[in-house]
Amino acid sequence: MSTYEYNDLFINCQDTGKYHMFVFDIENSKQMDDQTRMQAQYQIIDLSLTMYKKLQEKEKEENRQILVFEKDFNHFWEEKKYKGFGVKTEPFLYGGDTIGFTIYRDSVSEEEVMSIFEKTKEELGIKFNMHSANGYYETNDYKEGATKYFRGYCVDLLGNIHKEKYSDVREALSHKKR
Repeated sequence: MSTYEYNDLFINCQDTGKYHMFVFDIENSKQMDDQTRMQAQYQIIDLSLTMYKKLQEKEKEENRQILVFEKDFNHFWEEKKYKGFGVKTEPFLYGGDTIGFTIYRDSVSEEEVMSIFEKTKEELGIKFNMHSANGYYETNDYKEGATKYFRGYCVDLLGNIHKEKYSDVREALSHKKR
């Protein structure tokens, strides 16, 4: 089954999901020439790592857990590869033009994360535009993915939710927020 077939689980768990994922995708990256796209990829990796570091510092300063990092996860900068399923790297790079990370629900507001994003993007001198999306999911365990919204599906959905084929999901979410 494709990740698209689990969109109802995504919509339903937005009020209850334990994990809050943020995804940032380069706008029109497929239209960039190879050199420009490679430079942009280096910039978004730097953006992701810098944002992640700022959130790690906030965790230390406030002595509380913000970032999701569970026993079978690894960090982006580690040389080991994750052997399982579900993009269990934090922060993550997905498809070459999409970055993201995950926090626990209500550990930091969406507004604060977006402020960190905008400030960091400016500090790094990133000039291209990016789509941003965020949403909740329920499990990091693929085996539970038939009944709970799974992390791997969330990465894919949020990285593509700006596309026309996901207009129904955006519409459902807008009705849910009313």
